[in-house]
Amino acid sequence: MKQGILVGVDIVEIERVEKAVERFGDRFLNRLFLEEELSFYRSPGRRREGIAALFCGKEAVKKLFLSKNFLLPWRQVKIEHTSGGKPEVKLSPLVPAFFEEIDISISHSHQFAIAVAIGVEKEGVNNGTG
Repeated sequence: MKQGILVGVDIVEIERVEKAVERFGDRFLNRLFLEEELSFYRSPGRRREGIAALFCGKEAVKKLFLSKNFLLPWRQVKIEHTSGGKPEVKLSPLVPAFFEEIDISISHSHQFAIAVAIGVEKEGVNNGTG
């Protein structure tokens, strides 16, 4: 079976995420993110755009898994950053291993955050697509 490459993309208005954080506070943040993820964005200069970018990154990865007919829970995917700031995807051991590799790119302007996740399917495995 041929190895496939799948793409998940998300874009969000930063103000929309900011309003959700203002309205629901820690309840919103803790439902979607792990403390390790949030700690990267605790500094005031990163918080506004950073939380929206993190939301976008996780949503793009979730869309990869939707293409495999799997609903990925928010807290079973973690976006970490290398010492150079590059985002990396880490999955919970509970998540099915549909992909050999997942790479992610996240960016933002003052108004929008966008993320693209690319998943390389495991070779020779039928992973739930029809």
